[in-house]
Amino acid sequence: MFGGLAGPSRQVKRHAVATSKIAASAHSSSISEDLVINGNIESRGNLHLKGQVQGDIRCQSLFVDEGAQIHGNVMAEEVVIQGSVVGAVRASGVVLQAKSHLEGEVWCQNLTVEQGAIFEGVSRVDRERSVPPA
Repeated sequence: MFGGLAGPSRQVKRHAVATSKIAASAHSSSISEDLVINGNIESRGNLHLKGQVQGDIRCQSLFVDEGAQIHGNVMAEEVVIQGSVVGAVRASGVVLQAKSHLEGEVWCQNLTVEQGAIFEGVSRVDRERSVPPA
């Protein structure tokens, strides 16, 4: 009777799949927690951020780890945030996990905000494919 509803367990499974896809890609790059980058980053693959970036990021998929920080704009197909982002995010899908903080504008087709996430800004539905490939 209620099989079509997406409950919390389905959301968690979906986020786990998105996170594992980003982490398991053959074309993944990682920025460690002791690294601070002042400048823009562009990659055709996936990016796992544990450090800090002062600049814009453009990649296929982005995972912002807990404790990681971005001060700049993000463009990617999929974005999963556990850390902090101050800037605009443009993606097909955006997931704000429980301890994340996002301050800025979000343009996406699918936005998920988990309980405990902080979102200060505006979200807009992007009905067109907004992120051209890098």
